[in-house]
Amino acid sequence: MVYQSLGDVTKASEFYQQSLGLAQLLHKRELEGQILGKLGSVCLNAGLYDKAIEYQQQFLAIVRELPNRQLLAHALAKLGEAYYFKGDYATAIEFSQQTLKIARQIPECPVERQAWENLGNVYNELGDCEKAIDSYQQSLTIARKLQDHHLEAGTLNNLGCAFFRSGNFEQAEKTLREAIKIWDSLRVGLGTYDTYKVSIFDVQAKTYRHLQQALIARGETDAALEVAEQGRTRALVELLTTRFSTQPPSDYTTLEKIKSIAKQQNATLVEYSVIYHSLQGQGQPKYRNTDLLIWVIQPTGCVTFRSVDITFLKQQNTPLGQFVDFARESIGVRGRDAFAVTSDEVSSINNQQLRQLHEFLIEPIADLLPTDTNSHVIFIPTGPLFLVPFPALWDASGRYLIEKHTILTVPSIQVLAITQNLSASLREKKQKQDPNLAEVKALVVGNPTMPKIALESGQSPQFDSPQTIKTAKSVCTTCSGGSYDKSLLLQDCLKSLRPLPGAEREAKDIASLLNTQPIIGDKATKIAILQQMPSSGIIHLATHGLLDDFERLGIPGAIVLASEEEDNGLLTAGEIKELKLNAELVVLSACDTGRGRLAGDGVIGLSRSLISAGVPSIIVSLWAVPDAPTAELMTEFYKNFYKRKLNKAQALRSAMLTIMQQHPNNSRAWAAFTLIGQP
Repeated sequence: MVYQSLGDVTKASEFYQQSLGLAQLLHKRELEGQILGKLGSVCLNAGLYDKAIEYQQQFLAIVRELPNRQLLAHALAKLGEAYYFKGDYATAIEFSQQTLKIARQIPECPVERQAWENLGNVYNELGDCEKAIDSYQQSLTIARKLQDHHLEAGTLNNLGCAFFRSGNFEQAEKTLREAIKIWDSLRVGLGTYDTYKVSIFDVQAKTYRHLQQALIARGETDAALEVAEQGRTRALVELLTTRFSTQPPSDYTTLEKIKSIAKQQNATLVEYSVIYHSLQGQGQPKYRNTDLLIWVIQPTGCVTFRSVDITFLKQQNTPLGQFVDFARESIGVRGRDAFAVTSDEVSSINNQQLRQLHEFLIEPIADLLPTDTNSHVIFIPTGPLFLVPFPALWDASGRYLIEKHTILTVPSIQVLAITQNLSASLREKKQKQDPNLAEVKALVVGNPTMPKIALESGQSPQFDSPQTIKTAKSVCTTCSGGSYDKSLLLQDCLKSLRPLPGAEREAKDIASLLNTQPIIGDKATKIAILQQMPSSGIIHLATHGLLDDFERLGIPGAIVLASEEEDNGLLTAGEIKELKLNAELVVLSACDTGRGRLAGDGVIGLSRSLISAGVPSIIVSLWAVPDAPTAELMTEFYKNFYKRKLNKAQALRSAMLTIMQQHPNNSRAWAAFTLIGQP
């Protein structure tokens, strides 16, 4: 139940299944029914509506055999909820009314609240605002009597939405702010459990989006920007505030502070938010992105708001995330397989999605962006927009966005401010140690000896642990282009990851530029690299990147280094998050290092872990990058940064333009990398 409340449906399901087996073994029918009901709720959270109904029907069948009337009402209520989510509103109303009929006969029956909530949800979907508001208010009264703050906040969120749909925007704002106040208080109890602050906030984030709608409807677009900032990276900001004693999080979300940050950065900030509207009608899908909200904060502090109608995605029955995936595929990006499409094939692919992304992400604000190509444009994406290859978006004349602007990204303006403080702190440390220090110690790693899986022909891995097996699967998917074949794994054909000779050349060239020695092959062990990372000012890792959550901590991602004794050589995102680094820049020159689990806190993965470790500037990739062009791009970047003294953002842009000339028809070769944080 704890994992379910935290939004971790996988772990919740695992424990419920164990509990169900024990209940059946002990012939505890009532308990068996209750657990089936809980499994149904988990399926609802996962979007498995038919499976949820199946579990709830089993729950109902069991309790009909029992004399427990309250439990019968509960089973009926859960079926009503499941049919609501499926979109069968008539059946949902029928079960909810049956619930009320029984619950009202039982003194202080808490199930009555669930029935009212179900009815409120159905009437809200059907556009009957008066009945929806009345139902939610009945549910809210009971939730407050029960002193269940989680239910109270959820009901306030729904009531606020009903007020919004009725046109009472003022009452909607008041109600939604009340819900947010409760949500904030609930997260306090999680202390330092960062992963679960992330997951519980994902459950709560919809309230911040609804409040943005209410404020914009009232013409309060600046206040909506404040709420948009409050509704992202809350767990990360709290973690960084605790770890590095920065300003309290609330200070970063005021309009004046946001303007101040744009001025300090001397940059144009572009913040996106996606609004999900409700559709009326039975059986409609539950995703509904129809409005894109964009705020542009210029270096002068001037804030401009633009709203973009993206209902064409709804008409195409294409969620925004899927549309972004199509755009990535159009340039040859297919999952983890860097070699699925050749450069010749890419040139013939119709990549109109990149043009369309430019149309609704960039063109509505093009007049607000700087004309000086060296001026910084810092994008603050949301959800699937974190995976957009902004440099490769192209306009009606065929020019790429990177040709016109110097681009960075950050998960929130709050994080931008904190990384600015981290950067200043690192400079201060450096000056105190040696005011005349001219060189920065660099750690450059390339093409480690890839870790091997100890296999004996026809047998399981020698180290038969979940981590080893997960590593083996990653080896298999990387080498075979995305498929995992257990029969191959148990043979000796997949013993190690593919070597990266281009990464080795890259490391040698870059180390020469940075006046250091590259660490390659057997010397690039995880243990050796971890020892050097805290004292390095620049860290460059050219190797394989993996997307798996090896430690099952909800933090996917790993960098592959050489193994040693019992160590598997994988430097995971979870391990990086616990480090305290002093590097001004970390470059992960590997596949998919900027990807991870999309959440309200941004991308949960390697990039977030590095920020948590105190790194103000990070360069990561958005897809599986080809070996040779990546080596060329990275060498160009360091020439620009270290020799030409361009800042990091300008150096990356210049490197992209150079590689673009060499690979004019293949944006996959140069557009994968993004700079997160400070320029």
